[in-house]
Amino acid sequence: MKNKVISLFLAAAMVLSLCPASVRAQTVSEEFSAKVAEAAETETVEGTADPTEEPVVTGNTDTAETDTPQATEAPEETEVVGTGKDEKISVPETAEEKTEASGDSWKEDEELKLYGTADQDANGEVRAASSYDLGTVISKTVSWKQGTNGTVFTDEFLGNVSSTNTDWTVVFLRRLGIQENYDAFLTRANTYVKGAYDKNPSTGLSTNTPTEWHRLTMAVLAAGGDPTNVGGHDLIADGTYNCLAGDPSNQGMNGAAWALLALDSNGYEVPAGAEYTREKLINDILKKEVPGGGWSMNDTARTLEVDITAMVVYALAPHASENPDVQAALDRALKVLRDEISEDGDYASGSDYNCESTAQVIIALTSMGIDPTTVTNASSGKNPLDGLMKYYNSQTGGFFHKDKGSTSRNESDIMPTDQAMEAIAAYRLYQQGINLFDFRSTANTTQYVAQADNDSVFTADAGTETDLYVGADVRKLTLTNLPIGNYDAAVVTVNGKTYKSGLRGSDGRTPVEGEIAVTDGTELDIAVTKRDGTTENRKLTVHTTADAETKAIINRIDNLPDADKLTLEDADTVTSVKEAYDKLTDKEKSQVTNADKLEKLVKKLAELEKEEEKKFEEKRSALEKKVAAIATPVKIGDKDLVNQYLLELDTLGEWDKKESLSKTLNGYLGDIAARKKLVDVLDKDIWNQVDPLRICQDDTATLKKLMSRYAALREDEKKLLQNGESLLEAADVIEALDNGIVPKKVFENLMATKEAFTYTGTLSGGSTYMLTWDGKTVKKASDVKAGIKIGTGSNTINGTQAQVEFSQSGSMNGTVTLSVKTSVKDGSWNLYWLNPDKLTIQSAKTATVSSGKLKMSVTTGGRYWLASSAPKMGEDTSSDDKTTKVGSITSSKSSGKSNRTGGMSIASIQSRGKVFSASGKRSSGTKSSNKSSNTTSDTTKAKTKGKITSKELKSIKGKDENLQASGKISDSVSYTLTINGEDVKLTKDWTYKLQSDCKYKDDIEQLAVKPLILCTEGSGTFPGQMLVTLKTELDDDDLLLFSYDTENRKAEYVKKVSVKDGKMEFTLKEGGHYFIAKRALASSLDESTDAEKQEIQDASDAAEDVPWDASEETVVLGNGDDTDTGATTAEKKTAMVHWMLIGLIALVCCAAIGVVVYNKRKEKGKPDLSKEKDRKDGGK
Repeated sequence: MKNKVISLFLAAAMVLSLCPASVRAQTVSEEFSAKVAEAAETETVEGTADPTEEPVVTGNTDTAETDTPQATEAPEETEVVGTGKDEKISVPETAEEKTEASGDSWKEDEELKLYGTADQDANGEVRAASSYDLGTVISKTVSWKQGTNGTVFTDEFLGNVSSTNTDWTVVFLRRLGIQENYDAFLTRANTYVKGAYDKNPSTGLSTNTPTEWHRLTMAVLAAGGDPTNVGGHDLIADGTYNCLAGDPSNQGMNGAAWALLALDSNGYEVPAGAEYTREKLINDILKKEVPGGGWSMNDTARTLEVDITAMVVYALAPHASENPDVQAALDRALKVLRDEISEDGDYASGSDYNCESTAQVIIALTSMGIDPTTVTNASSGKNPLDGLMKYYNSQTGGFFHKDKGSTSRNESDIMPTDQAMEAIAAYRLYQQGINLFDFRSTANTTQYVAQADNDSVFTADAGTETDLYVGADVRKLTLTNLPIGNYDAAVVTVNGKTYKSGLRGSDGRTPVEGEIAVTDGTELDIAVTKRDGTTENRKLTVHTTADAETKAIINRIDNLPDADKLTLEDADTVTSVKEAYDKLTDKEKSQVTNADKLEKLVKKLAELEKEEEKKFEEKRSALEKKVAAIATPVKIGDKDLVNQYLLELDTLGEWDKKESLSKTLNGYLGDIAARKKLVDVLDKDIWNQVDPLRICQDDTATLKKLMSRYAALREDEKKLLQNGESLLEAADVIEALDNGIVPKKVFENLMATKEAFTYTGTLSGGSTYMLTWDGKTVKKASDVKAGIKIGTGSNTINGTQAQVEFSQSGSMNGTVTLSVKTSVKDGSWNLYWLNPDKLTIQSAKTATVSSGKLKMSVTTGGRYWLASSAPKMGEDTSSDDKTTKVGSITSSKSSGKSNRTGGMSIASIQSRGKVFSASGKRSSGTKSSNKSSNTTSDTTKAKTKGKITSKELKSIKGKDENLQASGKISDSVSYTLTINGEDVKLTKDWTYKLQSDCKYKDDIEQLAVKPLILCTEGSGTFPGQMLVTLKTELDDDDLLLFSYDTENRKAEYVKKVSVKDGKMEFTLKEGGHYFIAKRALASSLDESTDAEKQEIQDASDAAEDVPWDASEETVVLGNGDDTDTGATTAEKKTAMVHWMLIGLIALVCCAAIGVVVYNKRKEKGKPDLSKEKDRKDGGK
């Protein structure tokens, strides 16, 4: 027995091993799917951001755009009180944070957890901030920023270029020397700026927020870029002295401060005639100082704001030594900042102590050359770096907006982290003598540099008293560098005339304004004022000598790098020295002892330029290939790429193909602009013409026109429509109304608006009826059938004036009023309703007929009668005042006819839903559309192939019965035509033929991408409206049904068609030339351009093959045994696998049974050895 069981297990295992994995999985798929769904739901909940988290304002503040909160944001309500550069977020503490018990059990000595015991001194006190391991803080915070990506500069990060969460991160990373792909940032910045200016040439990055230019300027400088040429635009000019957003001061104090910072960031010169100069910005700032010192965000507050005060301090800092008024204002502000420090060493915005305010003060102190560790609280001795570290997240890196305190929150905050890291960078740069937002080379403090009026350059070593030797013919000098400190200023006095030092330039040189007249022995008295207010005096004496020119050339050559260290950045300097050398006489040249060095440098420079040209050629070739690789027709989404290539093109110099590449790329931009305009105009029209809450049948013509334009868009363009979903929902509503259904969406809208909605239907006799819902009574939303039947005279039961039957049998979702013309005489009539569950007739209030129009209000569908009293009853009935038990109900003309019961079928008039076509004509709805296309008990099949006979049509006319006929369009596309008897209009023989080959095929294929053509040529007039069911091998998708206008050679949108499990269903009321496609031209072939037609052709060529491409042969099938079952390929494959599995199991079972039978027989045939032994022993 044991062997048998093992055999059966082995057989089962063999069967399972032979089954496809997908089949084996079916036995557990349902359970597994449930577990996956549960896990996904749990994961979603755990990963969902706290709904109370602060929003991050990005982009232009004039658009009030708010990004989705990130998981790293502080879960606190946000109040904008200043700027965190140009935007500062202050978040008040919530009640939850004040009361929530800490999951980490924080205690009063939590500083030990933040800093560690190594940060305590001998007395157990926290050490000064200068002793903190800032390297660990930096590395841990950068690691937190990188996450699991290994880089901060992810696609998502770079996609937010020109936002607070990206730009400030770039600044602190680069200023701390962190390696990242800064070129990638600059590429995105170029693309972003070009796109913004292309969209709004007159306003650029913003209409009213100059700091949009200033913030990006700092990020571009930090990344090693040039703010005067980002995307072909000058961020300095457009954001400061010729600001496109108007006076920077109008934004508030931060606007003026950051405009000044941007100008000074790399020593940019302000051209003559500029509107907003350094002097104006400084004066505006000084005039708005608040009483007692410091500044506020705007003029109305006039109360000290620490953040703004700190910001203004580091903006004015470079001008302290040159302007006594600035120095005095800064002294007052610094005193305020010293007084405001808390016992913890941190600072508050209003009453809320926070990380960002503390970081701003550190940046301000370092900008004035003040060590922040020397600014302490009188009672605690804590300094601002102590205060900053209070907010450090020692667990993950990063910083909190507010002190973690007793809360269990562990996620660091983005903006506080960026500002804290900038403060740390400022502290480190302070130790090198540089301010955080100063991107200039450090000052040249080693030599005087003078440019003579003959273009010669002379130098002298720095010193308290120095001699400068110039040529004998020199009459005027311009000091291009005065050897003073980074933030020092000087006044040069010559023969009673004074000259002021200018702002240090990007090359580190500090010039003196104006030309100075000199002769042999001229003395220049130089008074230097340092940043801390101290002064020193120097003297420079000019000497003119014959050999000064030669000595100057020798000196300049000595200052040039050696040939092995020469770079192309030295090209201008080498060229300038060579030009000066060439001006010497032969005798003077012979005195230049290092001329061979100059010769080697010139030769080396030529080699470098040749190598650079070779690299240019390689880059040019690569660009040509990239441009050629752009798929055409170009997409709107390719705009950034095209702009990137154009910017790259401008950096590669001149060559023979540059013009053609530029023409191609700019042509692409033109195409993109044209396509974007189509999208934008349609989007605007949808917004203006479609009210999603009030879609009704009157919108049909408008919706059809809009959907025709929607159909003309490419798939990627449809996704750009902000109102596209509203259009598609409206189209779904119209399609449902077309099919006699008031859809769920209408009732959802009514519940929202509480307004009325009217559906208009058409009876077969041509008269109309209206169903009007009172939105105030609608309490639920579900589809409602909108058809009705009305019977009078012989078509209603005995004793009643009329019978009204609603197609909807259950709830109408609210109170609906029917209004329809009737032959019933005017008056008030009792209304009776047939309860289908209890088979009773119940009183249902009253109905009125006035001027031949019936009005009745109901909340439930079904069958109603108008009568003066309850209907007359036959046998087995009982009644009371309100309810009649149904036995048999007799017609007023019952002679010769069978009695009709409560479930009877009556001759009636089928209602039709009104639909407006583009021409404004009405067409009827269909009962067929509400019937399944599958064969049911009330469905018969046409017996003749390709033909529905008159007899078959007559047999169902007026009855709720279906007649079906089937056929094939291709080997992979079959169809079924279903007509309901109540939709039959004509009863003559009808030959049907649905095919993809017709005389307009070429036109249709020029109009649409890979269309499925459905022509009814030769089929004649439809006997009535039909339900068309197509069975294909298509994946689930949404497609569009069009009709071809043969007169105008144009595609007319009909309706949306959905593919579900390879099946499509839609109704047709007449023959014609139809086609199904994803996209079709909106204009006619006669009006379409060659380019538009070519685009359709190219899209068709590029598209994947569709099932109907396999065969164009038309095969008409009848309804015999060879009729297609309609099973999809997937269904057939599944069935095949199932039958194979059953066969294998049966085979194994048979084999097992055979083994068992064989073993039994074998056992019976064996002799009994024990008995044999007994016999041998003499036993019986």
